Amino acid sequence: MQFTKLLGNKLKSDQVIELLEHYDVDVIYDFDRLHEGTEDVYWASFYEQGFQFRFNKEQTLDVIFLYMQERDGFLYIHDNEVDVDVLSSFVEAKESFEEKGIEYITSPSDDPDHVLYQRWIKSKSGGFSAHYEFIKSKLRMITLSIVK
Repeated sequence: MQFTKLLGNKLKSDQVIELLEHYDVDVIYDFDRLHEGTEDVYWASFYEQGFQFRFNKEQTLDVIFLYMQERDGFLYIHDNEVDVDVLSSFVEAKESFEEKGIEYITSPSDDPDHVLYQRWIKSKSGGFSAHYEFIKSKLRMITLSIVK
């Protein structure tokens, strides 16, 4: 699926509605119940397909979560269904970004004994960011977001 091309689409766009209907997925309106000043968002969870959409208050798809491991009721998404590089380790991701000249930031620890050591790496290119999260040196999740 071309997730990166879906970023920026409106909730009521033909492409998004087609996906929601095809997989029979409901959209959940998440509003500021506690009056804390948080912005309203909308969620579409594709549990069996291994991904989740978040739409901002303007109903624009601004974040896509790709579950590379089963968790929180989501099955994992297959590598061949993802339109960004599936990088299996922190080191592989860093080397790939450096080789391609892609801007990136990393988790803030160089200490191998620290909990955040090689925990995540985030690239920016093509109008979106790709945040790779690793647990026990294995890719856990990729989060795609619109770059503002």
